[in-house]
Amino acid sequence: MQIKPEQFYQGVRQQLAPLYLLTADQPLFLQEARSAISQAAKSQGIDERIRFDVDGRFDWQNLSDQRANLSLFASRRLIDIRMNTLKPGRKGATALSAIAQGLDPQGDVLVFSLPRVDTKTQKSAWFKKLSEPALWVRFNSVGAAELPGWLQRRAADVGLSLTGPAAELIATQVEGNLVAAAQEVEKLALIHQHRDAPLDVDDVALSLIHISEPTRQAEISYA
Repeated sequence: MQIKPEQFYQGVRQQLAPLYLLTADQPLFLQEARSAISQAAKSQGIDERIRFDVDGRFDWQNLSDQRANLSLFASRRLIDIRMNTLKPGRKGATALSAIAQGLDPQGDVLVFSLPRVDTKTQKSAWFKKLSEPALWVRFNSVGAAELPGWLQRRAADVGLSLTGPAAELIATQVEGNLVAAAQEVEKLALIHQHRDAPLDVDDVALSLIHISEPTRQAEISYA
């Protein structure tokens, strides 16, 4: 079942689903969604997490074996599957179908992260079988023209107000990198914790970090 991001964030705090399907072409959205699931899992006593990174050479038997093995330390686990390919192959399609058919509401919590899925992928047999029982959260892209508005909304979420020019300045500096944009908003929130007036260009210019190549490739991790 496909749900909106806001529905996902409201629901994950209340009850964990056995299977999540997260799709986005912006790494930040996937990182934050996984973090929300991880935090919810910990609050429910699920401390063990297993991660798989799936590429074209992935051995799907490893995932099937892990699913078959009961944890020695906990009755439930968080299994984090990060798919870097939308072509799992025949063995992958078989494994994914088996996972979709063998879900246990009281068992492991499975989280699949995928790049943005196109129409062709959505019509594939493996994706249909996986998405049908899953909570599918589809995050839309944020284009260059939309980024200033996105920054203003993000700032509002942490109690800040950005003027239009200030948001445009940040957007220009981060060059479309949402991870860097989010980090800049977090930094501003720390500097201006008790600021009531909107932040303008001068305020933002004083705190803007230099966006180096390592920063562009940075990934927000979650515990």
